[in-house]
Amino acid sequence: MGNRRNMKDTRTALTLKNNDIRRFASDSALNFIRVMFENADGAKEGEDIEHLHDMRVASRRLRECFQLFGSFYATKKTEKILARVKKVTRILGIPREMDVNVSVLETYKPKRSPVVQTTHEYLLEIFEFEQARYRKKMLKAFDKLDLKLLESDLTRFAQTAISRSPNSHLLADARQDLELEAFLDQTTHVLQEKIAPILAFGSSPASQISDDDVLHRLRINIKKSRYCFEILNPLHAGRFEKAIELAKQLQEILGKIHDLAVLTGRLNTHRIHLMEKTRSHLARGCQEIVADLGKLKQSLLPQVEPAHKRLVDELGQLLPLESQSAAVDPTEMAMEKSSQEASKVERRDENLRPDRPSDLLSSTQSEDQATTGPKSGAARSF
Repeated sequence: MGNRRNMKDTRTALTLKNNDIRRFASDSALNFIRVMFENADGAKEGEDIEHLHDMRVASRRLRECFQLFGSFYATKKTEKILARVKKVTRILGIPREMDVNVSVLETYKPKRSPVVQTTHEYLLEIFEFEQARYRKKMLKAFDKLDLKLLESDLTRFAQTAISRSPNSHLLADARQDLELEAFLDQTTHVLQEKIAPILAFGSSPASQISDDDVLHRLRINIKKSRYCFEILNPLHAGRFEKAIELAKQLQEILGKIHDLAVLTGRLNTHRIHLMEKTRSHLARGCQEIVADLGKLKQSLLPQVEPAHKRLVDELGQLLPLESQSAAVDPTEMAMEKSSQEASKVERRDENLRPDRPSDLLSSTQSEDQATTGPKSGAARSF
């Protein structure tokens, strides 16, 4: 359905090195930037529709990445960067939708009815024309956007996550560990917020489970949650693998349903247009195709609930609801911990420095004892 392909094989597996969460954040973003622009030429050419798809998915992942590691980026700059990336996602949206529409129509097997076969050929021609038209609009939008400049700006911004102000403090190295600890502490809360709409779907009325808009929102929430799980998975020893796989399975089902819903909606628009032009035979053929695709969509709906339950069960084991905690800014938390550690060190140093009267007295007494030996009554060791 729309030749959906997983993007996992186009992404480099990242690992956390030296507990440097900032470097991991930067490398994650740079990886998605790389995938985006590696597919840019292919998206423009249009020979393989998956280039456009991979570029769009990478832009979505990049947005999630910047938001997930937002504590390591300047807030105002992040907002501007997110807006620019979102613009790319939107530019690719309608062309991708048309690619999927054409792909689904091509895989549709028309009945032997001459009317349906003629209508199918007519619709394919119309949709391919619209596909080319939207692709031209996309190319014009990209020319205005200046993709090379965008790639350069995104790359520079991604690298700002690792920039720190010079600090020769003896706890500078420890702060890196503290930042990682603080970031990991907050991920449970972040993920719980992401999966909340997915869990809520289970309590939806039966009438809403077959509602196209409700299913589409569920699909979007699963996408965003899955992207976060995939980004964070290396930081959690791969414990999210099963949840990621179950999310993919449900997303695949919902994706097929969404593709059919979008296509039938567009076909109904064409059907009305054909009726207005008194081309009744094509309108009738279009109606039959819509009915066939509607039956196909209905056949997929029973798969949603069990797939959703499997995912929810796994999420419940990973992120029990009772463990919810307030989100903490990892940078602030790390700085607070560093400050506490610094205070301890300062107190320890003060106790070791003989610059107070009591310290001088203690120091003098120690020297006297070292010279004259222990006072009477004190245990003497030999």
